[in-house]
Amino acid sequence: MVCNGLPTKPVFNRQVETASSHKLTIVSKVSLSLDAEGLMYEFPAYVLNTKFDLILGRDWIKRMKPEPDWDLDT
Repeated sequence: MVCNGLPTKPVFNRQVETASSHKLTIVSKVSLSLDAEGLMYEFPAYVLNTKFDLILGRDWIKRMKPEPDWDLDT
């Protein structure tokens, strides 16, 4: 399986539960590179059948410790 040109690995028997208690099946895993203001991060991401381009989970938030500016939406 390919996700926007990136090679993926299949994932079996794994789901994620959303904040609204919906369960989504994880279909595969991909390695992503993220450029955040010049800092490059490499991290694994799970592929879900959802309308969102990317959902950053708790593991990413704990690792990166982002400091959002809610007034500027950044």
